[in-house]
This record gives sequence, structure tokens and C-alpha cells, in this order.
Amino acid sequence: TTQTGSGLEHELIALVRPAKAMNRKQMPDQPQSVRAPASKSREHGYNTSHLVPSAAAFVVLQLVAYITTLPPSVTGGDSGELLAVSCQLGVAHPPGYPLFTLIYHAWMRLLPWHSPAWRANLLTAIFASGAGLFVFLAIYRLSHNLGAALAGGSLFAFTRLSWIYAVSAEVFGLNNLLTAALCYLVCCFFESSSSQQQFRTACFGALVAGLATANQHTSALFIAPCVSFVLWNGRRLWTPRRLLVLGLLGALGPATYAYLPLSAFSNSTSATWGDQRTWAGFKTHILREEYGTFDLGSHSSTDTTVVQRLGLHAWHASIESFYLLLPLATVGLVGVSKSGKRWSKMVLLAMLALYLGFFNARANL
Repeated sequence: TTQTGSGLEHELIALVRPAKAMNRKQMPDQPQSVRAPASKSREHGYNTSHLVPSAAAFVVLQLVAYITTLPPSVTGGDSGELLAVSCQLGVAHPPGYPLFTLIYHAWMRLLPWHSPAWRANLLTAIFASGAGLFVFLAIYRLSHNLGAALAGGSLFAFTRLSWIYAVSAEVFGLNNLLTAALCYLVCCFFESSSSQQQFRTACFGALVAGLATANQHTSALFIAPCVSFVLWNGRRLWTPRRLLVLGLLGALGPATYAYLPLSAFSNSTSATWGDQRTWAGFKTHILREEYGTFDLGSHSSTDTTVVQRLGLHAWHASIESFYLLLPLATVGLVGVSKSGKRWSKMVLLAMLALYLGFFNARANL
């Protein structure tokens, strides 16, 4: 019996050893889908063991900074009007900001602490922290460098203008959240390893883009190049059914503009701008015809050229960022140019170029 057992043992060892050797040789040729998650993560340059706690710490840092400097009441700008409209479910100044109104109304009713203005300011701080997180994640996607992500995210989150609009009930906190999420999804789309992943990312992108247009029309300047590049790059993915799904998801945001006539018909509050009970009044409001649909201000108040405005924009952005913006942007462009992420870079630069060009061409700076 001992001899038989010993013989079987030797045979098993002889079988296992070649199998182990064969598996080791075949490991590099295994399909991507069957490799261990940790190996896959290392192959793409991601280290989630450091990324997740770093991202969480960055969000907490933003929230602590914003909440400790949160105004207890109404701030300047359009905050007073937007808060009154949100409290009474009225209609704000053109284009009406239905998404902002509905979200802030629900939030101020649900949260029991402090004044309605403080609650609204707190929600803006949460949105702004989310925007900083998406900037952090987008930079990490492009650079695979936590230091670069923290530097870029902090530069965005803690400069003066970002901080001001992160603690007051204005539309800019929500706008920053949605556009930053869109930039992050652009990076995810062009790094997706399968058509299913790309379609899933495109669905999230369509939803975010639609919601962004329901908050601020200028978000269309980011959305237009993004949609164009995504549709072209993934043209082999788009079946009629998938395009229909993307269209329906993208339409959810603009559908909130139906709130404007509903409010006008059902609400007798004084916190309402214009009259949206007729098609003409509705169209005038959402297209900002009182201001000029494609104008961001009265051009009679400025005598500067577009080139001068672009120069002033760059100069003031440099001041706001403690003179770090241009040097860091240069270093970042050089670093990203070596990363090989051609499509992500092209789309993000096109989004930025279109926004800056249109803004400085149409604003009264």
C-alpha cells in the first residue's frame, strides 16, 4: 500500500509541475478579461489603494474649508432672487433655471437646520466639493499622478472666485459640478476597453449634458465639441436603438423647462419673472431674448476687442491662481502630451477653446 501511494504521489507531482510551468509561460498571453483585477489596475497605471483614500480626503478638505466659511444668510449677486424663487417655486430670471429651483426647493424643505439661506449655501458647498472631486479624478485619469491631481484639484477648488461661488446660493456651483463631471466622463469614454463600457459612459454623459443645459446655457459650449467627438470616435457603436437611448437620457434635463409654464399657471407668487403662460412668453424666457440669446451682456458698455479680452482673461486668471495657472498648465500640457491620450486631450482642449472664444467674444468685459 505504501509503495502504491508513493507511486501515485510521484505521478501527481510530475503532472502538477509541468502544469505550473505551463501556466507561468502562458500568463502574458491570457486575455485581458481573465487577468486578476490588481494586475489589470497596474497595467493601466491606476493604484486604487491610494486613489480612493486620497480622493475622499480631498473631498473632506473642501467641505471643511467651505462649511467653516459658509455665510449664514443671503449673499450678493442673484442669490436673493434665486432663493426667493426656490422657496416659493416661482420662475427666476431668464432662462428660468428650473433644475436649480427644483433641487434647492426640495433641499431647503428637507433639511431642518438653520435658515433656508444657510441650507442653500450648504448645498452649493456640496456641489462645489463634487466639482473639485471630478477635476481631481479627470486629472488623475490623464496623468496617473496623484500629486498632479491634488495640485490641479486644489488650484480649482481654493482660488478666490471658485471659493466665493462655492459658499453662496448661485447657479455656478451646480454648473461647475456638471461640467467637471462631463470632463471626467470624456476621459473615461476614450479609455474604455470595450464597446459596452463606452456605451455605458456615453449614457452617463448624455444625462449629465442634458442636466447641465437645464442649469446654464453656456454649458452647451462644452457639450457641443464633446458630443461631436464622441459620436465620431464611436461611430461603429451607434445603432439606432443606442442613439435613441442617448437622446432620451439627454432630453431629461431640458424637459425640466416644462416647469416654467406649470409654475406660471399654478403659482400666484410675486417671485416670478415674466409670463410663461403663452408660447411667446415661454420662448422669450428660455431663449433669453430680453438680454439677447447669444449675448452675455450689453456690448455698449465695453470698447475692448476680443484679443484684448482674451489677454485680460488670461491675466486675471493668473492673478486668481496666485500666478500658478500658466506655469502649471504648461507643465501639464507637456506631461499629458507624452501620455498618448490623444482623443481625451483633443476633446478637452476643444471644449476649453470654444468656451473661452465664445465667452470673450460675447461678454461685456
